Amino acid sequence: MAASLPQELLLHIFQHLSMKESAWREAAGRPELLGSLAISLAADEGSLPRLWWLRRWLAARGEQLGSLQLEIHVREDASDEVKQEAGEPAAACALAAAAGDALRQFSLSGNMPLPKVSSWLPSSAASLRQLRLDFDCASLCLGWLEDASLEVLKATNRGGNVPLLFSHRLPDTFTRLALGGCREEALPSHLAGLTRLANCNLLGLGYHPLPALPALRRLQLDSCGRQLPKCLSQLTRLEALCIKKAPSLTEDALYAVADLSHVSRALLHLSSLTSLELEGLLECCLPPNLTARTRLRSLAWQPWQGAQLPPSRYSLPGTAGTASGAWLAGLRSLRLPAALLARSQPKLSAARQLTQVVASNDCSTAEDAQAVLRWAAEHPGLQCLVLQVEAASLGDAVAAAQLAAPSLRIQFA
Repeated sequence: MAASLPQELLLHIFQHLSMKESAWREAAGRPELLGSLAISLAADEGSLPRLWWLRRWLAARGEQLGSLQLEIHVREDASDEVKQEAGEPAAACALAAAAGDALRQFSLSGNMPLPKVSSWLPSSAASLRQLRLDFDCASLCLGWLEDASLEVLKATNRGGNVPLLFSHRLPDTFTRLALGGCREEALPSHLAGLTRLANCNLLGLGYHPLPALPALRRLQLDSCGRQLPKCLSQLTRLEALCIKKAPSLTEDALYAVADLSHVSRALLHLSSLTSLELEGLLECCLPPNLTARTRLRSLAWQPWQGAQLPPSRYSLPGTAGTASGAWLAGLRSLRLPAALLARSQPKLSAARQLTQVVASNDCSTAEDAQAVLRWAAEHPGLQCLVLQVEAASLGDAVAAAQLAAPSLRIQFA
């Protein structure tokens, strides 16, 4: 019966139970509850013994754990010594959980420094398929994974800019790889051997081996350097591309124009692309060659924060009613500044398959949001409109849109 209850309700019930009762302690150890387990602890000097107790508890139940999410946060006002001490029992908890043969998914996050991963998470955990790590470390060495059978690895170092060490080849079982907070001039050439890698999320790393990945379909580049990867146009099998830049105020216009030109040239070759997300590019307009991508189903564009869009840029590429506007016909999802949506309504008449639109607040006014609401109410297929703008001045416009289109869901975020 408990399996049919919402997880939020079960969590609320257990938050009010006294675990001092032996019956509840026994219930907490039942296999039905241990299949997928999430543990969140706030640690300080007085609570470190609890981490060692948790290690013993996990060791006794390692054969039953299928999925474990372990989150340990040391109080911000704790001394560095306490934070160092918390890392050892946290690593011991991970080692205890991985010792069983049933663990397939493991996630560890926290604000304490940890020893080298290879010393506490054995590659001999043959059942492990998904691993997510988010913590502080001096370096991130992936050589210990050579004999593992991982399919998904997401590793983020909270300290940022630490060395990423590829001392050995990674297993060819990987289908998804996400690395962040690391420093590496270029990915090693042997990464091209990951013939099953279909989803890749890289933060500030080199990109040389990417064209050699035969299965790569989704690529996300977070906080790219000054220049986008030169190999972008070679990734012709890509179906989803996400580029998020974080340019500095001192970055000159030369790189802004180069970014836009680079993406636009690449779009001529990415014929399989169905999803495109661009965020933070300094040049405040959409790539002109977007019109070549007629298979596009999802588009999201957010200009660099603080950018001022000139009136001449308040337009989508292409011309309504012509071949250059045909790329809009297949769109299902669209996220753009409200100002751009408001001034692109004639072209958007071709986007009749749209079901969801997100209007962001970048360089937009209340009048822009009102215009978007009127357009959304008249769109024949739109199911959901999300407005990332202030709701205070839009009460009448929202009411009018809901009256005109009762089935349209209007949300504010």
